[in-house]
Amino acid sequence: CVVFGTSAQVSADSAPKTAYSPSFVPTKVNRISLFDVVWAGGGLLAVGERGVVFRSSDSGATWKAQRTPTMRTLAGVAFNDEKNGVAVGHGA
Repeated sequence: CVVFGTSAQVSADSAPKTAYSPSFVPTKVNRISLFDVVWAGGGLLAVGERGVVFRSSDSGATWKAQRTPTMRTLAGVAFNDEKNGVAVGHGA
């Protein structure tokens, strides 16, 4: 299960980060592989490599990166309702 935390605005002009840690929020969405996207909580939620999660509340026009407690690839995400969901991935 992945718990989502603080978010940061994602834009194509943002400066790339050189290192990754659980506190790092990727800012270059075009440099991260995403593997699943769902409608959840009134918006889109996408998951991908290195534990990244992106949320969009405007049908994908802009995205906010979410911190997660993992650096493992997240391969899928599903929600039972607007507030309860689970992300699954690699590495047990």
